[in-house]
Amino acid sequence: METSLHRQLKHRYAGRESDVEVTVGRYRIDAVRDDELIEVQCASLSAIRDKIRALLDRHRVRVVKPIATRTRIRRLKKSGGPVASRRMSPKRGAAVDVFEDLIYFTRLFPHPNLTIEVVSVQVEQTRVPARRRRRWHADHRVEDVALEEVLGTAEIRQPADLLSLIPWQRSASPHDHPSGAADHKSPNGDASSDGDASSDGDASSDGDATWDGGATWDTARLAELIDRPRWFAQKVAYVLRHTGAVEVAGRGRGGVLYRCRPPATAAASAEISTDLPTVDRAA
Repeated sequence: METSLHRQLKHRYAGRESDVEVTVGRYRIDAVRDDELIEVQCASLSAIRDKIRALLDRHRVRVVKPIATRTRIRRLKKSGGPVASRRMSPKRGAAVDVFEDLIYFTRLFPHPNLTIEVVSVQVEQTRVPARRRRRWHADHRVEDVALEEVLGTAEIRQPADLLSLIPWQRSASPHDHPSGAADHKSPNGDASSDGDASSDGDASSDGDATWDGGATWDTARLAELIDRPRWFAQKVAYVLRHTGAVEVAGRGRGGVLYRCRPPATAAASAEISTDLPTVDRAA
């Protein structure tokens, strides 16, 4: 069932009612703006991977991926009934969470006709009592998710844009080496284990700088920077490596060392195709 969040974002990007739920070839498109097809995907990107691959051959496509950075929980006594409580969830998301989905797009991105837009949102989640309570299961079910506020957006067009989602400048001391260890050497030398610098920042803050001085890092340091478990940092590194945003620089005691590639090197294609056909809305 379509959530309010999906419907609200769909109309927000389309602008006009006639540009929503448009048939293009054999596909139903969430919205069309000028000659760009827009797909809003609140669930996993894996569900639309094949659809996007087929559309990219002939169309410019924008995939809108909302990330709930703040969530207000609204509990109802029953479906359609009065509100029992309303509170803010202590859990916070961040734009970097999109990497968990981008792992399914490493064979699609980068593409000259593809733009991925990460939308940080505050949402209200409506919960109602579960029909049947079972052990180890939540005592509620989510009835709807609605948009309260758009907090920010980030467009990803080329691999270098992925690096802007990571808070590279978060560190415990301005004297820390960017790799997280003051005695990390170049990939041709010995590399020591990661330092114990702690991160100090909000989990929802996004970075505003990338490393361009040849510094190396591993997934342990990356996990500190993004304030996520190492298994998640390994997914981020996988996406960055397979999209060309970073390169392997060697191995250290903590595992593989990576280095961010210069934007000009990481860019996939300088220009977006300009000879694409207009959108044919025939059923």
